[in-house]
Amino acid sequence: MIGTIARVTLKRISRGQAVWVALGISLIPVIVAMVLRQAAPASDRAEFTLDLYVVEMFVIAIVPALFVASSIGEEIEDKTITYLWSRPLPRWHVIAGKLVALAPIAAALVLVGWLLAIQIAEDRLAPLSTIIGIVAASLAVSFVAAGIGTLAPKHGMALTIIYMLLFDVPIGEIPASLQVLSITHQARLLAGIAVRGVRETDRLAPAITLAVLGGVWLAVGLWKIRRTEA
Repeated sequence: MIGTIARVTLKRISRGQAVWVALGISLIPVIVAMVLRQAAPASDRAEFTLDLYVVEMFVIAIVPALFVASSIGEEIEDKTITYLWSRPLPRWHVIAGKLVALAPIAAALVLVGWLLAIQIAEDRLAPLSTIIGIVAASLAVSFVAAGIGTLAPKHGMALTIIYMLLFDVPIGEIPASLQVLSITHQARLLAGIAVRGVRETDRLAPAITLAVLGGVWLAVGLWKIRRTEA
């Protein structure tokens, strides 16, 4: 049933404009990379990773919300989820099917923008650690979007973006213990991009923290979906 829900979700999204909108957003770092390449001499191009990563975090805050939160919210708001409740399937299959279908697409689009941006700005392939960090962040934000999308289905996409841009990203820049709650900060650590006071080899802790943060939001979504139309 998870596979069936995933296939239906993919069919729906292929008929809309969301993929093209998300692709356009994911290419924003590429545009920034072109500007940086033109504005700086070749000797400075290796210094662009941090600048591009900051832009990439804003993309990650938007693209998963565009897919996951909006899809779950539409399912609930349009009452099509009520039909699914009449089928012999556990309710968590709905969220699982949505994530199986949409989270990889969001991660792939975000990653394509990152790979192209690094190639254009620095004339090299993106380091593997940054690829892992970008993909992990995108998946974690997909879980956030699933949780918020079930809590506030009508405004799930907007609230997910607001949460990421006004809470997660800012606290990730605050040099305090509150940083541990920031997905974007933990993803930056996992990517190996320099953070003051943190050794570049400290990768296990941010990986675990990302999994916990994403898991908490996923648990919220599963709890809420069990109560919907109960």
